[in-house]
Amino acid sequence: MITVSPGAILAAYKRVKLDPVEVAFHPSWNPTRTGSSLKLSAQEKETIRTGVAKLVEEEFAREIQAGGRYQVVTEAAPDVLRVRAGIANLYINAPDTGPGRSRTIVSSAGEMTLIAELTDSTSGQVLARVADR
Repeated sequence: MITVSPGAILAAYKRVKLDPVEVAFHPSWNPTRTGSSLKLSAQEKETIRTGVAKLVEEEFAREIQAGGRYQVVTEAAPDVLRVRAGIANLYINAPDTGPGRSRTIVSSAGEMTLIAELTDSTSGQVLARVADR
């Protein structure tokens, strides 16, 4: 789903400012450790959440810069598009909780909803919203 504000023109933006990626698990996600009936601790879940956020942010920045059209910057300016990206309802079917001899085989890695809000970096005006499950 893509929603674009009336009159929004993205062509004027030459650079992109990425906000830190936010990640939220699906409310019913409560996995066990691989090969065990023990539930993951709050710290293990937080490690997974922050790891996913960092990975998505790094890959997103790499993809934006890959085509050579946009430069990723840290400051706001009239030609800078601010992107707030996030993952909602992350449900991982077989989380990797560290070294061990046990492996879990699943038919799907899980699911999530990727969301993004594109705004003018100086005015904060929302130009577009994107969501993809």
